[in-house]
Amino acid sequence: MLFYKSRVLMIALALFACASWADPAPIGLEIGKANLTDARARFKLTPAGSNDVTQGQNFTVPASAIDMSGLKIVTLMFDNQNVLRGVVFAFDKSRFEVLFDLLQKNYRLVESDLPFVGDKAAEFREGATKIIIFAAHLSFEMTLAYFDAEVFDRAMDASAREAQTKRNREATQLGVPARD
Repeated sequence: MLFYKSRVLMIALALFACASWADPAPIGLEIGKANLTDARARFKLTPAGSNDVTQGQNFTVPASAIDMSGLKIVTLMFDNQNVLRGVVFAFDKSRFEVLFDLLQKNYRLVESDLPFVGDKAAEFREGATKIIIFAAHLSFEMTLAYFDAEVFDRAMDASAREAQTKRNREATQLGVPARD
């Protein structure tokens, strides 16, 4: 009987662990699983250009389609296979603390920088998804973004390369040797 109970407990724990590996599903669309067809079935999408990092298309969802206080707009990012790789929300900055607290209760906090005055930022992680919340000090808006971790890392690498290229170009214009 003890053996049977321990097996049932192990199966229950395994099922719970598998359920916790699911990626977040902001506005009901799971990152890395939902596709463009799923999004179109839920929302009226407006094309918002292509995405160099995902090699796919971006679409916006009007704030009026989602019942969230202070929401301005939502951008959905798809890869070249039409799989959802990112969701970016623009909110009124006044929502930062409420959203941060909600994220902190539900996801693993990786790092945060929350000064009394200045830019505020935090990174959370759930499964293969990075969740970033950011509010610039002198802005009236803030950003909450859910990204496939691989896409996020590629975007950060591309941004770093772009910044280095710009520094090298500026150095060359000043007659200073470029550095890597």
